[in-house]
Amino acid sequence: MLALATAKASAQVACIPPEEPYPYEPTDLNPELRQIVNEQYEDYVRKIEVFINCLEAERVAAMQSAQEVVQRWVRYFGDDAALHYDVAPVQPDN
Repeated sequence: MLALATAKASAQVACIPPEEPYPYEPTDLNPELRQIVNEQYEDYVRKIEVFINCLEAERVAAMQSAQEVVQRWVRYFGDDAALHYDVAPVQPDN
């Protein structure tokens, strides 16, 4: 059971955003530099898509896990499975 919990925790660090390309606007006078900068942006777009897909997969996994836990909570406690909030009294305007 502990190994499973550790595996889930380690999976959460998998979504690492890529580094943005340096905001350097190359001129038309240097085609080689222009190509390098273009490739950096292309690489970023590929990596950000992977990152966004990773976040979406993590979101889905988190929602499924939360749903399972809430269902188990309700199964265990029935009507006693309720959220309780401490509400601060409203202060009158002075």
